Amino acid sequence: MKLFFDHICGKQADTDFIHTLVSATVDRSEEQDALDNGWCPSNIWYNQDTNFMKENKIIWYQSRQTRLDLNKYTETKNEKKAWKKISKSNIKIETTADPDFIKLYKIYKNYVRYKNFNSVLSKQEFMEVYEEGNHVFLIYGDVGFSVVEKVGQSLLAHQFCWGYEDKVLGLGRFSTYREVSLAKDLGLKYLYLGPSYETHGKYKSSFSGFEFWTGRKWCSDESKYFDLLKQDEKITSVEDLTNSYDSFFDSFSV
Repeated sequence: MKLFFDHICGKQADTDFIHTLVSATVDRSEEQDALDNGWCPSNIWYNQDTNFMKENKIIWYQSRQTRLDLNKYTETKNEKKAWKKISKSNIKIETTADPDFIKLYKIYKNYVRYKNFNSVLSKQEFMEVYEEGNHVFLIYGDVGFSVVEKVGQSLLAHQFCWGYEDKVLGLGRFSTYREVSLAKDLGLKYLYLGPSYETHGKYKSSFSGFEFWTGRKWCSDESKYFDLLKQDEKITSVEDLTNSYDSFFDSFSV
């Protein structure tokens, strides 16, 4: 593993604030160890850092990563109901490594439009991102899909999209159940759900075996996780960021 620290900016006149991007390149033999220590892989990085991306197709970065320990995962009544609901619908569930990217991009566009995302991949960028690597696509008819990848003894959930045409289906939660099922079928230890910030990430902790990365250790304390998400919502200035340091280390002291 080779580490990179990009010192972006700071404020020292009135606050003690330093903003540094931490990233890494990881050899394949190191991937599981990287996951175990909170690193998250991505083939999307800052557009301006073009030379770095040309040299390194996959960039690993630190974040508040989340995962499910599948040894602690148990099926719930809600999961059983979700499977029944989908089975009664006309949605065809498909698992493939060679999808119709044109169809998937249409779903993606509907998704980002519904979510009002500012950053949107072009059709070409979308295909470049997901055609490379060992991605597997879990497709739900013409309304949704998720992209996963096996890395070491883990399954990584990279992307989920659906257009919310029928909210009653609860396709977002069902996609996690489907990913858990796939990971278990493959005999894997963890399902990684991706970074989690602000209160819309609260639902992830409703799955048994949930853990989040503090930066130093994996933690399963749901109340501390909720406190972090609520704190994210309150941050609107550099002063808010610096004040958040004290509360963080009060909760997660070494």
